[in-house]
Amino acid sequence: LLSMDFVSFAAAALRSSAVLPGESFDSYWITNAPVQFGLKGVKCTFRFETAFADADDEASTLVNGDNRHTVYILWVSSCEDPSLLYSCRMDSKIDKVALRYGQRTPSILKSMIEGANMPSDDPRFTMINLIGEQEMGLFIRLCITPGDGPSALRLALRTPSAAEWKSHLLM
Repeated sequence: LLSMDFVSFAAAALRSSAVLPGESFDSYWITNAPVQFGLKGVKCTFRFETAFADADDEASTLVNGDNRHTVYILWVSSCEDPSLLYSCRMDSKIDKVALRYGQRTPSILKSMIEGANMPSDDPRFTMINLIGEQEMGLFIRLCITPGDGPSALRLALRTPSAAEWKSHLLM
């Protein structure tokens, strides 16, 4: 049985992404994966997009004179219930996940989510939980890791506005 820590997992994700100079890692992608939502399993579609924000956008900030930065958006929707739609906006200037992984953020998220489709004995196998307590959250954990426990990512999710719903449905 092979075991893999998160650093090895991220390195493997990068090796499988052939990227040319000036090209970004998996800037746009869509995949389906099983998700545990409460006591039931749900098949969800994950759509990832990369955009750029200007400093004068209402949700962005001007840092060190740089007025353009990357914004990653992950959409999570249920394949069975279209009313279940959430998004997570990760700004490369302020979000912990985007700051930690930089340009690797899209490929690491894609590999973590696609890991839910792997057999449970595969070292890339992940479990995804949609948690709705005080706020919605997506918890993705790498299940087979050595030593002190699994590596994981937690993303805060929000319900999209009416304009975002429309934009999402038109994609």
